[in-house]
Formats: sequence, C-alpha cells, structure tokens
Amino acid sequence: MHLTVVFYLFALINEYLAIYNPFYSAVASAVIIFLGLNIAAFNANNALYRILPALALVPFVRLLSLALPLTISVTQVWYLLVSVPVLVAIFFILRTREIPLAEIGLRRSPWMTQLPIALTGLPLGFIGYLILHPQPLFSSHGPLMWAANLLTVLFCVALTEEVLFRGILLRLLSEVNVKFSGLWLAILYASLHWGSKSPAYVVYMGIVGWLFARFARHTHSILGIIIANFFFVAGMGLIWPALLR
Repeated sequence: MHLTVVFYLFALINEYLAIYNPFYSAVASAVIIFLGLNIAAFNANNALYRILPALALVPFVRLLSLALPLTISVTQVWYLLVSVPVLVAIFFILRTREIPLAEIGLRRSPWMTQLPIALTGLPLGFIGYLILHPQPLFSSHGPLMWAANLLTVLFCVALTEEVLFRGILLRLLSEVNVKFSGLWLAILYASLHWGSKSPAYVVYMGIVGWLFARFARHTHSILGIIIANFFFVAGMGLIWPALLR
C-alpha cells in the first residue's frame, strides 16, 4: 500500500479518534502533521508525496479545534482562530508549489453557471437540518449580531472549507488519481462530521462533499460552491433553527 494512502487512512482514523479521546487525537494530529511535512520535504520530486502537506491540513484543523479552549466566550472568535491559520498554511503551500489561485478554483466564471450551484446550498442545508436538527451556531440578538454571524459563516466556514477541500485538496488529489479524487475527498470531508454521532448525517455530508467536488471539476471554479456552502451552513446553523424551532 502506498505511503500516501496510509497517510490518508491515518487522517480518517484520527477524525474518528477525536470523538472518543480528544487528547490522543491531538497527539496523533501533531504526529501526522510532523510526518507529512518531513516525508514531503525529503521526497520533493515525487508527485505522490507532494500532496502530504495539503493532507496534513485536515489533522491541523483537528489539532486547532482541540487545542483552543472551549471557554472562549465569543464563538465567532473561536472560528476565526481556527480558520486564519488554515488559510495562511494554504497560502504557503500554494506559494511553495507555485500553484496559482485559478488552479484551485478561485477564478472568474459566468454567473449563469455559478448562480444555480450557489442556490443548491438552500435545499441541501434544509435537508441537513431535517436530518440532524442542530442547535444554533451562535446567539443571534439584533441585526448587528446577525451580520457578524453571517460574515463568520462566509469567511471562517464556507471560504475556508472550500479553499481547503474543493480547492487545494481536490487539485492535488487529482494528481494522484483523477478518477477517484472526488470520492476520496468526499470520504475525507464526511469524516470531519463524525462528531455529530449521526451516521445518516455523516453519509449525507459525504454526498454533499462529492456533489460539490463534481461542481468544482465541471466548472473549474469554486466561487458558486463557496456561496452554496454559506447557504448550507447559515441555513442549518442560523436560519432554519430560528424559523422552525
């Protein structure tokens, strides 16, 4: 079994471990990140290993989420402290690999193509809400708080997730295996939601991840998918709980 596949499987297992033993998951995340960066550094000319720093971003997200104190009173700050380091790490990977933003889907695309993709986030988020019935992400008292919550979802959740998963990871996984890159990415994306402890929701998020990857592959842009993700998360975490509870 190729080392890249083993590394991928470790990242999946680590997400499952985070549910039952956060401390061991944090240690495992640090080890996976260390190994991924060093293996890639010593095999810089091997395309199969150059994906490892990007795959290491998944345990990096997990490590940040476990390391930050849950006592942070402002939830928006917690999301900001997770998303900013991830976006900075993505920037350095892109710069090191000399990958332009257009190649990870941050490019102009006809709005007639992107608008229908963006609007899929509304029904997808509603279905997700019906499956999971989550608690609201934030307290939403007054228009200014609503605006802050929506901006947090847009930049700290939707933008960060899509640049990571349907952007850089899809781009680099395609170098390893074009045919199954979308499926690999969907499984990895679904694993991030094991903490919901709802098998139906995990499977559903895998389907959503696969669908978003198809959109990205077809249009070569993630702009509409970022908005779809925003509608999805804002609907599940803010709008539908407020309207239907």
